[in-house]
Amino acid sequence: MNAVDLFVALRRRWRVIAVIVAAVVAIAWITTPASKKGAKGSVTFQAQQTAYVDGGRVSSQSLQRMASYLVAGRVPQNVANELNVKLVEGADSTSGTKGASGHVVIGAATVVAKPVTSIAALNITATGKSATFVRQVVDDETIELQKYLNATVSKDHDDQVTTLQNHTNQVAHTVEQAYIAEGKCAKGDKTCAIETRATAKDQQGVYDDLRKQLNKLKRTITAGSTLRPAETNATGSPNATLSRKVHSGSSTIPVSTKPRLALGLIVGLLLGALIAFLVGKLDSSVYGVQSTETSGRLPVLAEIPHVSTSRRRRFEVLTQLSPLSGVADAYRGLRTSIGLMWLANESETGRTEPRTLIVASPGPNEGKSTTSANLAAAYAEMGKSVIVVDLDFRRQRLHKFLGANAEPHLANIGTLSEPRVDLDSITQSTSIPGVRFIGSAAPDSTPAEAAVAGRAAILAAQGSCDIVIIDTPPLLLTNDTFDLLDFADAVLMLVRDGRTKTTALARASQQLRRLDAPVLGIALIGAVSSRPGYGYGYGYGYRYGYSYGGYGYGYGMRTNLDSAGANGTNGADHANGNGHHDVAEPVAVSLSDTPARSARRFGVRRASEPVVDLTEPAVPSLDSTPADRTTDDETTS
Repeated sequence: MNAVDLFVALRRRWRVIAVIVAAVVAIAWITTPASKKGAKGSVTFQAQQTAYVDGGRVSSQSLQRMASYLVAGRVPQNVANELNVKLVEGADSTSGTKGASGHVVIGAATVVAKPVTSIAALNITATGKSATFVRQVVDDETIELQKYLNATVSKDHDDQVTTLQNHTNQVAHTVEQAYIAEGKCAKGDKTCAIETRATAKDQQGVYDDLRKQLNKLKRTITAGSTLRPAETNATGSPNATLSRKVHSGSSTIPVSTKPRLALGLIVGLLLGALIAFLVGKLDSSVYGVQSTETSGRLPVLAEIPHVSTSRRRRFEVLTQLSPLSGVADAYRGLRTSIGLMWLANESETGRTEPRTLIVASPGPNEGKSTTSANLAAAYAEMGKSVIVVDLDFRRQRLHKFLGANAEPHLANIGTLSEPRVDLDSITQSTSIPGVRFIGSAAPDSTPAEAAVAGRAAILAAQGSCDIVIIDTPPLLLTNDTFDLLDFADAVLMLVRDGRTKTTALARASQQLRRLDAPVLGIALIGAVSSRPGYGYGYGYGYRYGYSYGGYGYGYGMRTNLDSAGANGTNGADHANGNGHHDVAEPVAVSLSDTPARSARRFGVRRASEPVVDLTEPAVPSLDSTPADRTTDDETTS
């Protein structure tokens, strides 16, 4: 896919892109934190205090132990109770590693304590969104630690000194008793003297070691008993330093409103373009002139603009009511193209337009009734006498465009072998000057009855007007149109841009070529060149009792496309309104009973026009045997 195709695909799905962009931007706005709307970033405050440990040499183990007191145990609990907030203890570090730290959450402040061995100090930091609160937490932590050291740590050390002192006194007493025992040994008893002297000597060594430990313990207790805050107020109380930090956010998603909306717009455009591209790749509808001509192997005679009308005005004939509109000019252009194609291929008849024109399309909702009415108005304004025949008895709507009535219905007053109609009694005048109307057969008619009456009406109408325009049911859903081909001078194929499937158009065109139908070309309804989106404003719809497999029109039974058309039919076993089934024959009308036509060469462009592969397959003779016939698929391959 080149850049032009990509642009066309995105332009075609602009509504999808717009909806996705709007949704993503709305989500970005809704999910913006309420406190961040209109702000440039989040603000936090940090209070910090450095508390020196005075009193001589302090070991790293003592500093680490003091840091752990700040983040776990009684110290943070007392601070939380004093401030009346919740305490959430974090990870305290007691491994003795240099520079290790722990943290605790006191209310809305996160407290971190780190030992600084090089200067024999503790670094206490609290972070939160309230400047007053974080400073208060740090100051209270410093004070409570000092209280804890004075009341608890010193007591623990005193207990250790007392215990060690008692042990030392006991050993000293043992040494004294050993010397006394040596003096009591009898004179000349060397063994007693030696044993008691050895005992005294051993106990003396133990006593000396205990005295050393006791002196060392006393020095440690003195060194770690006092904290000196680096930052104090005029009264000497701790007063932590305060700093303010603004965070713009470290994540890729901004927290402020404008950047989030800009990001949402970019993401929405990219996501919408991706989805539109994927939907376009999966959509098999025709889109534009090139796609239509390639799928149908027929030239586009005219592009009818997209029209958006209200439900009340959907049956208006704009060619008559708004003659200066672009839609009216488009239908006039279609009328001219039909005449030029007719002259280029049927000049020997001497007529400037076909006498009988069938308006057909592959499926429903493709504007057949709308086009029939507007074409009739276009011919009538040129002074032509026009009769419009509605042969869609299952869905009778054409009379609403022409200001006529559905009744009287078309009926055969003769026999099946010699059909006859009373043209005067079934022909109605319309709201369009120069245009008359013949209604379809009754809704409870069978397809066979409707086809016979339709043929008779066409033959009768040809002698009383300049041109007969025939509105027919969908080609791929019923066989009615194929029964009328030999009574028509020309066929106009309608394709609804952005809706008709390429496979449906290809199948309908293939079936018409197999029957050597005089197809002039295609009228593109709701052309993309005239609209930003797609959709046809007249809202034409069918409610047949059929199902068309693969196209989703919601009918009652399925039709196999692969087997359809091999015999010149649509391959469907039709169910009429009475519940009967009529199986379509390969060719329902004898060519010998209809006016002679010259060789069909419709739909072939001149050499000077853009090249489209419109090669006609070989047309089998109706008199040949099945073994001599070649299908369209075989000829093409």
